[in-house]
Amino acid sequence: MSYYFKSKSKYFPFLSTMLFLVFVGCILPNEPVEEVIYYNSFESSQDTVGWFINADVHFAKDAAPKGGNQSLFVSGGCLVPHAYFEIGAFDEDVRFKIRCWCKKLVNGGSVDLELVNDRYQQIYSINVTNSTWTYCESDSVLLCPNQNKLRVSLNSGGFIPGSMLVDMIEIIKLK
Repeated sequence: MSYYFKSKSKYFPFLSTMLFLVFVGCILPNEPVEEVIYYNSFESSQDTVGWFINADVHFAKDAAPKGGNQSLFVSGGCLVPHAYFEIGAFDEDVRFKIRCWCKKLVNGGSVDLELVNDRYQQIYSINVTNSTWTYCESDSVLLCPNQNKLRVSLNSGGFIPGSMLVDMIEIIKLK
């Protein structure tokens, strides 16, 4: 019996260290992996300050679940984006994603996140295709290089008529 105990004791320091690390990992709070750097629920005219509007964009008395009392109605023609907002520049390379609630009225639309200086670097993040309020989040992540700006753009309509509602937009910085 004593031989068995002695032969296993060489693993004791390793096993005790592993158990300690697991225990400490369980009790220490995890650092958040994302940070909301922009949020808008479109509840007042102040919520569209800084937005560039190129189409029929106004408040609608129809809001997403827990989204307040209203949302943003977007419907436009051939000049896109129909509405957009810019944020940044950032002092380091940062990764972003976008999420929001949206609702198709006529033929839907899109909510995109892109670089201001290079619109080919973008997330075609959210296609608005459901006639009921739907929570949407970009599957991909956009890398915004140091000293660049981001643009959130809302598009609905063009050659084919379209309209949509958007609520509770969030731009998320990933750490």
